[in-house]
Amino acid sequence: MEGKILRIIRQVGERVEEDGLLLVLDAMKMEIEVVAPVTGTINEIHVSEGQNVDSDTTLVTID
Repeated sequence: MEGKILRIIRQVGERVEEDGLLLVLDAMKMEIEVVAPVTGTINEIHVSEGQNVDSDTTLVTID
Protein backbone atom coordinates (compact mmCIF):
# COMPACT_ATOMS: atom_id res chain seq x y z
CA MET A 1 0.00 0.00 0.00
CA GLU A 2 1.37 3.42 -0.91
CA GLY A 3 1.42 6.05 1.78
CA LYS A 4 3.32 8.53 3.90
CA ILE A 5 5.05 7.85 7.23
CA LEU A 6 3.29 9.95 9.87
CA ARG A 7 4.95 8.80 13.11
CA ILE A 8 7.72 6.41 14.05
CA ILE A 9 6.91 4.99 17.46
CA ARG A 10 9.96 2.79 18.19
CA GLN A 11 13.73 3.32 18.06
CA VAL A 12 16.66 1.20 16.96
CA GLY A 13 17.72 -1.12 19.78
CA GLU A 14 14.26 -1.36 21.34
CA ARG A 15 12.73 -4.75 21.95
CA VAL A 16 9.29 -5.19 20.45
CA GLU A 17 6.70 -7.90 20.94
CA GLU A 18 4.80 -9.49 18.08
CA ASP A 19 1.92 -7.16 17.13
CA GLY A 20 3.62 -4.25 18.94
CA LEU A 21 3.13 -0.87 17.28
CA LEU A 22 6.09 0.24 15.12
CA LEU A 23 4.85 3.23 13.14
CA VAL A 24 1.81 4.97 11.73
CA LEU A 25 1.30 5.28 7.99
CA ASP A 26 -1.16 7.58 6.18
CA ALA A 27 -2.69 5.68 3.25
CA MET A 28 -5.82 6.65 1.34
CA LYS A 29 -6.60 9.32 3.99
CA MET A 30 -6.59 6.70 6.74
CA GLU A 31 -4.07 6.22 9.55
CA ILE A 32 -2.75 2.66 9.39
CA GLU A 33 -0.90 1.25 12.41
CA VAL A 34 2.01 -0.92 11.30
CA VAL A 35 2.81 -3.63 13.85
CA ALA A 36 5.73 -6.01 14.33
CA PRO A 37 5.26 -9.38 12.62
CA VAL A 38 7.60 -11.05 15.16
CA THR A 39 9.08 -10.53 18.62
CA GLY A 40 12.64 -9.21 18.55
CA THR A 41 14.94 -6.21 18.65
CA ILE A 42 14.70 -3.38 16.14
CA ASN A 43 17.93 -3.54 14.15
CA GLU A 44 17.25 -0.76 11.64
CA ILE A 45 14.54 1.73 10.69
CA HIS A 46 14.69 2.31 6.94
CA VAL A 47 12.24 5.24 6.72
CA SER A 48 11.75 8.65 8.28
CA GLU A 49 8.69 10.69 9.23
CA GLY A 50 7.19 12.45 6.23
CA GLN A 51 8.69 9.99 3.75
CA ASN A 52 6.48 8.62 0.98
CA VAL A 53 6.67 4.83 0.64
CA ASP A 54 5.18 2.19 -1.61
CA SER A 55 4.19 -1.42 -1.08
CA ASP A 56 7.69 -2.87 -1.60
CA THR A 57 9.53 -0.48 0.74
CA THR A 58 11.24 -2.14 3.71
CA LEU A 59 10.18 -0.15 6.76
CA VAL A 60 11.89 -1.80 9.73
CA THR A 61 14.32 -4.70 10.24
CA ILE A 62 13.76 -6.81 13.37
CA ASP A 63 16.20 -9.48 14.55
